[in-house]
Parts: sequence; structure tokens; C-alpha cells
Amino acid sequence: MEAEEELPEPWILFTDGSSCTDGSEAGLILTNPKGVEFTYALRFRFDATNNETEYEALIAGLRIAEQMGVKNLQANVDSCLVANQGDRTYDAKEVEMIRYPEKVITLTNSFNAFSIRQIPRSENKKADALSKIASTSFARLNAKKARAVRRKSWRFFVVNETHYKKSFLGPWLRCVGPLQANYVLREIHEGSCSMHACTRSVVAKALRTALEINLDLLEERREEAAIREAKSKAEMEKYYNSKVLNTSFKPGDIVYCNNDVSRAEDTGKLGSKWEGPYEVTKALGKGACKLRDCGWKQLSRTWNIRNLKKCYIHKM
Repeated sequence: MEAEEELPEPWILFTDGSSCTDGSEAGLILTNPKGVEFTYALRFRFDATNNETEYEALIAGLRIAEQMGVKNLQANVDSCLVANQGDRTYDAKEVEMIRYPEKVITLTNSFNAFSIRQIPRSENKKADALSKIASTSFARLNAKKARAVRRKSWRFFVVNETHYKKSFLGPWLRCVGPLQANYVLREIHEGSCSMHACTRSVVAKALRTALEINLDLLEERREEAAIREAKSKAEMEKYYNSKVLNTSFKPGDIVYCNNDVSRAEDTGKLGSKWEGPYEVTKALGKGACKLRDCGWKQLSRTWNIRNLKKCYIHKM
């Protein structure tokens, strides 16, 4: 009788999804047995409810874990519905939600061991923060910016969980953390790479190395400037939009038209800027309306709400 294959230590997955008026997003944290975290901030290009985004976040995490060759996975979610339907404690009754548990079960079959549990929201703060980052960082990532990101991606790759970046004049550069960077600097100045040449050659080499480093860091500085610019634009837009009042009209509303646009009446410089009243007969969307006058005559052109003003009629 063959001995059962020993399971490796589990990978830990934290997921969180959120839905708002301008889209839905998710945050994922996948941690390997050594404690190395892989973080993902995702933004979905479709509208979804909160429960649907929680499922989409879990499905995305399962797919990433499957692609990384994980065999033992423990998923942590803060949604009671997802946790109980994921381990088949509850059955989905809504037609739209039945597909999600079935997809989760299909993906979990690729793991040798899988478990899912509900955790308090206070223990899922990192994944929640990633989903919020996705809502603010990717909201305006248009096709042009997406192409720019793809053009830069060829300079980066990951081998055996190690991040590398291609340099302009040399080999691939390994991205190191603060502790590793401190060790590298000490080895250069004190260890096997210490100075064994005259001052002039060392200075020339240092200047040449500094120029090469500046070339490598140039793209990063451009990215940092672009990030600061996008952040400033977002803050300015948020400030000015907070003072904007949404205006909309529905059929039956009485409005005035901007006389500077319609030129229906030649009132002169001291005349009224508005003429009418008119009745809104149809709201066409994107601020366009169809109007008719007091004689029930339909106006031939459409009007934009920025050239209309609400008319308030008081009944006596």
C-alpha cells in the first residue's frame, strides 16, 4: 500500500471586493509558506453588486493561485455568504448567484487541499485597502495609458519569486529590500569589492557608474512624476466636483431656455437672458431634452440642460 503524499504547507489567500457607483474592484493578498506576500489590486470593467464582487475577488485569487502552482490553499473572506456557499453550507437560490459557487467549486478541484473561512473585517484591512486603491488608481486608466503600461512591462519579470529589471547598459538588475541593499553596500565598500586601485581610476569608475544608475532611475522618476501629477489632478477634480450640483429634467418639467442660444427674442443688452416657458416632453439622456411651447408645438431641435433653467410655477 502506497503511503499518502504529504501535503505542503498551505498558502494563505485574503480577498475583499467592493462595489460603488463608478465601478467595482477587488483586493487580493496571497502569502506563501515563507511569508512572502503577493498583492493585487483589481478593477472590474462591469457593474456588480457587493456579493458579486466578493465572489469575483475570490475567483480571481483562485485563478492566480492555480497559475502559481499552489497545491494547498486556505482562503479567508469577510463575506458570510461567500464563506458558507463556498464550503457548501448554504445553497444559492438566486439565478444570478448560482453560477458563482459552481465556478468556485470547479476552480478548487485543481488543489489537493482547499479550505475557506470567514474572518472579521478588522482582520482583512490590507485586502480592503487594496480594493480602495483600485477604485482611485485605475478609474481613469484609458486605452492610451494602458498601452503605455504594456510598453514598460517588458523591462520587468519575476523568476523564482525574485523581481528583476532590465538595465540600459548592463545585465538584469535584482530588486532588493532595505536589508539586502545595506549588505550589498557594505560588501562593495569593505568586502571583496573594496578599492585596490588609484584614486583617479576609482573616481572615473564611480562617475561612470553614477551615470549608468541615473539612466536606470530615469524611467522610475518619470513614473513618480506621473503618479504625483495624477494624484494632484484627482484631488483638484474632487474639490471642484464637490461644489457641482447635479441637474436633470424629466418629462412634464417647466423650463426656461437661454436666449443667447435660441435667439427667439431680440431683447437687447438689458433684456432678459431667459425666454419661455417650455415643457420637457422627453429626456434623451446625456443631458439632452425635447421641448414644446405653451401652444403644444414641438421644438425642432434638442436642448442641452446647461442651456435650460428650472421654472417654478406657484398655484394660486
